[in-house]
Amino acid sequence: MTISIGLIPNNKTVMLMQDSEISWGVIGLTQGLAREWGRYSINVNAIAPGFVATDQAIRTCKQSNTPLDYHKNQSVLGKLGEVSDVANLVLFLASENSKFITGQAFLVNGGSLII
Repeated sequence: MTISIGLIPNNKTVMLMQDSEISWGVIGLTQGLAREWGRYSINVNAIAPGFVATDQAIRTCKQSNTPLDYHKNQSVLGKLGEVSDVANLVLFLASENSKFITGQAFLVNGGSLII
């Protein structure tokens, strides 16, 4: 399950309003499913990506006159997320290397929530 919510900061375009209740709902659902399905050796985790520089995301920024630097500045790393940043986490979570990880929500956002 993937839920992606974001806010484009300008006076013209607001895509979806960020809603902390939904975020906590995803975390609760992830933990609840991990608790239920753990007995069947099924691991359940969530991935919460921040801004990832996909073609669609870049187009949306251009259409809404939001500079990419805005998203770079939201990251303590000072760079944009790449598809491979999320894909590598997916590969790890799908591998045997994550066999003891369940009920977790992974933020892949370059530290944007700690600014």
